[in-house]
Amino acid sequence: MYCGRKLRPLSVSYILDNESESTWSKHYEALKENLPENYGPLLDVGDQDEGEFAARRRIMPESNSFFCSLHRKKNIAKRSKGSEFRV
Repeated sequence: MYCGRKLRPLSVSYILDNESESTWSKHYEALKENLPENYGPLLDVGDQDEGEFAARRRIMPESNSFFCSLHRKKNIAKRSKGSEFRV
């Protein structure tokens, strides 16, 4: 997967059961444990899940976050049922 000159994907996580802070914590703990020292700034692209955000903030507070625009649109559409908004 190519992400430009300075960006490299580190991990992809598919949590099929429960997107809780507990399950996301396992993902971020394993990621942090396997990163080399002084790896540099990290950018986490997520879907605005509260458990994911809380776990990342607690375990990797130095990382930055960005919300995936596709998931953001889907979340808006889901929360505005009955409106004319479409993804």
